Amino acid sequence: MEMVRRAQEMGYIIGSASDKPIPLQKIIWERHGITVEFAIHKQNLDKVKLEFPAESYQHIGDTNIDEHYAVMHGFEFLHVDTALDEPWMLLNGGAIETPPTRLISFDIDGTLESGDPPGRVTMDMVRRAREMGYIIGSASDKPIPLQKIIWQRYGIEVEFAIHKQNLDKIKLEFPAESYQHIGDTNIDEHYAVMHGFEFLHVDTALDEPWMLLNGEMPTQAAPTPPPPAAPELDPHREYRDEWNEERENRR
Repeated sequence: MEMVRRAQEMGYIIGSASDKPIPLQKIIWERHGITVEFAIHKQNLDKVKLEFPAESYQHIGDTNIDEHYAVMHGFEFLHVDTALDEPWMLLNGGAIETPPTRLISFDIDGTLESGDPPGRVTMDMVRRAREMGYIIGSASDKPIPLQKIIWQRYGIEVEFAIHKQNLDKIKLEFPAESYQHIGDTNIDEHYAVMHGFEFLHVDTALDEPWMLLNGEMPTQAAPTPPPPAAPELDPHREYRDEWNEERENRR
């Protein structure tokens, strides 16, 4: 986001053109304290040209779809992996910031504090991993829409949400120097090793750099909170209700 702020400081008209719902795009900008001129779906880039007269138009993205719509609507297309010398990318005296090359996948139940049962990995730890440049996401048995709702409720933007047996697809989509999956079961380990990920067991992996908040040293794993005395019949009810409400609103 520092690069985005730099572009704005340099006088660029900035905004987003994404597949994400427009309200969600706006929420992401607001959370980072960045005021943008537009937030649209990428197929509507032509509307941006009509609304904002400019000498040049650029769209930066990572897929053929981004390039397709950019070229269709008269934008110069910049691929995020190869466009490294745009002036707004040069921070700290001109050093080019390279894209993140470490990826970590989080199981949810038994691993994250939001899981059922809760695990020892807090959402602050997840945020810390993202701040350190990790590509982050979830690989769980939960339905994918439910995974996304959990991340949205904690205000964390992830790059992927998949079923753990599909970890191989993540390697194809996100080139990285290292791949890790953290979980709590033999199933997590099975799929991680099968697809070439380093497996971290949530109870024994205590000294990963993103786990160390506020400079503290690693300690023994925090005890898992006991389950509620009278659990609901549907442990995902709070998320499922929100999921169903979202589906209704789309109709």
